[in-house]
Amino acid sequence: MGTSFNVILDRFVWNALGVVALAAPVMIGSVHWPAKLAVTAVSMAILLAYTLLLFRRGYRMRFDGFVLLGVGVVAVMFLQLVPLGESLLGTLSPSALAGVEKARALGFEVPTRLSLDPIATAEMLMLAACALALYLVCFNISYRDGSGNKLLTIVGLSGALMAAIVFGHGFSKADAVLWMYTPDAVVADRGAFFSTFINNNHGAAFLSLTAFVLIGVWRKAQFGKSKGIYGLLVFLTLAGSVMMGSRGGILALLASGGLLMVLSRWAGAQRRVAPSVGQTFFGIALAAICVAVYLLFFKALTASTGDMNMFAGVDDELKVVAWQESLHTVQAFRTAGAGGGAFGAAFEPFNNFAAMVRFPHAENELIEPLVEFGLPLGILFLVSAAVLLWRRFGFARGEAYYAEAFCGLFAVWMHSFVDFNIRVPGVLVPVAIVLGALSGAFARHPPTPRPGELP
Repeated sequence: MGTSFNVILDRFVWNALGVVALAAPVMIGSVHWPAKLAVTAVSMAILLAYTLLLFRRGYRMRFDGFVLLGVGVVAVMFLQLVPLGESLLGTLSPSALAGVEKARALGFEVPTRLSLDPIATAEMLMLAACALALYLVCFNISYRDGSGNKLLTIVGLSGALMAAIVFGHGFSKADAVLWMYTPDAVVADRGAFFSTFINNNHGAAFLSLTAFVLIGVWRKAQFGKSKGIYGLLVFLTLAGSVMMGSRGGILALLASGGLLMVLSRWAGAQRRVAPSVGQTFFGIALAAICVAVYLLFFKALTASTGDMNMFAGVDDELKVVAWQESLHTVQAFRTAGAGGGAFGAAFEPFNNFAAMVRFPHAENELIEPLVEFGLPLGILFLVSAAVLLWRRFGFARGEAYYAEAFCGLFAVWMHSFVDFNIRVPGVLVPVAIVLGALSGAFARHPPTPRPGELP
């Protein structure tokens, strides 16, 4: 009876992971509340089932740096929702207290919280917890069972399904998403080929991630029919990403393709050696150069092609101005932040250049976390994530599946400097699964310390 129950739990975990990986992007990117709640509920059920399975097997849940980082982010957002005394709020965030006093002067009874938009913060808290649950499960599956390749295959096939939908929309000349859903927002310049994501930029990010994952699956497939099928799926997914018409997405795709060639070139090098201090500084410099070049190319494309943004009224010139004005918002909320997901409420007083346009996101993941969490914690979170990801770079060099997985994550990371892809559940879910699979394999084969270094 015990064994059969363990089998039931194991099958539930794997089937539920497959369902959430396939459904999150297909359900209009899971941007609506019912879809967000469903994805979060399934993710928590997966975590509960897998925790029970480990307990019955006599194991404990293993954690790593990304888990601690995720717990920190969730904890900070929870604290941002806790009512504080006026004196404490005024000390931590004078701008937040000023907003409360202004609302009360208008007759609204507003609790004294750090978050300027508690609903948005609660929503972001829920999605962060969802991603953390999926990451934790996938990390432990990859670490204990060595099944990270299976997780990556699931994500890759979800991208192939999305590519089929993209070309189905295009060749059938469909006007509605999945031939039955018309978004409330007016979408400009969507084109004939579009995904289930209302914003084609998010569709491009998802397809880029899954395309690189599929390249890894194709490289490891045995020669024959399966290799040919996976090769076709790679071509369709890459083509689908390009057909989205996202300039930022295409640039990120090209940059990650170049990185994959570099990783493939180093495939024969010793790869399980911890990066040296020189390599670490080289990585930081390379990342900074990539970001700078990427943003310069994006600005050049903006100047040459004009307004090609997905939503009418918010063109790329306004986006660049918003980035510049966001620095004033960072200054105003530099100590404790405006609250996770509360960028729109924090930025509104500084929007003196486009009165009829609302900016719910900075569309730049270097700026938005600084507004949401303040300078100390925002910088800490960003630097910690960069360092943790860099630690996996040495392992990813030429490693089966994981070089491509790293490049897919790199593509989403690059694209996030001009968009808000990872804040969409349909992109966040596969990112959490792929990152968990990569980190679990990294923990399973830890790097060898260099002479004189501590293990």
